[in-house]
Amino acid sequence: PAVLRPGGTPVQIRKAILLIGLLLGFTAASAFKPEMGEVPASLAQHLEYVDGTPLDLDALKGKPTVLYFGGDWCVPCQETRPFVIEVAKKYGNAANVVFVSMDDNVKRETKKAEAVATAPMKIAMPRVALCPPGKCLDGLKDLGAFGRIYGYPTAIVLNKEGAVVWKVNRGMPIRYSLGDVLKELK
Repeated sequence: PAVLRPGGTPVQIRKAILLIGLLLGFTAASAFKPEMGEVPASLAQHLEYVDGTPLDLDALKGKPTVLYFGGDWCVPCQETRPFVIEVAKKYGNAANVVFVSMDDNVKRETKKAEAVATAPMKIAMPRVALCPPGKCLDGLKDLGAFGRIYGYPTAIVLNKEGAVVWKVNRGMPIRYSLGDVLKELK
């Protein structure tokens, strides 16, 4: 069996990996806006659900919310997205999970509209007025007063009051820690 140190157990190894992931996640997360503890500025001017409805963070208050920023073209996103989907399925109506797809809006009416029908989470994209199809191949990084997304995947978790309680920029901690973060917020 795998050991962390002589006499270590698989459970201890999992806890050590989780702790390291959390530490790396918080380290990577501390350098970008929105800040920890802050209620971020609106995204409605920059992002909308696939059906064209603005992404209104105020409407998501009352439940923990995961904003997962990624794209189909992003290899690390392909590795972490299944874990976000798993979290969305597990928490169902107890949490809001929003996949903010930074794919080109040319995919909105085909691939993304189809995905909405089966996805356990909502899907938002850059507003068409800001990113016409074929013009923003890797989405928006500057989200105005909300902040800037520096890399993908990025996950930001808001508590029931809408304040940032966890964030990871380009982090595999999404894979290992997201479920535990939501569990703490229930």
